[in-house]
Amino acid sequence: MRQRLGMALNSAAVPGAIAPVEIYDKLTDQCLSVTVGELFVCLSVDGRDYYFDRITGRFGGTGPNFD
Repeated sequence: MRQRLGMALNSAAVPGAIAPVEIYDKLTDQCLSVTVGELFVCLSVDGRDYYFDRITGRFGGTGPNFD
């Protein structure tokens, strides 16, 4: 049932839900975090920010890397 619902949502181009999280990958020595704001979802990889529209899921741009 869950897979069929997911397939239907993908067919309708409904963006997926994502929860805020911070992950450290020991294998690649990278830090990945996801934050959810009012307008954008921010995916940060080693301090480099990638922004996605919260409603549509479309890529909105990048932010500066201060590392």
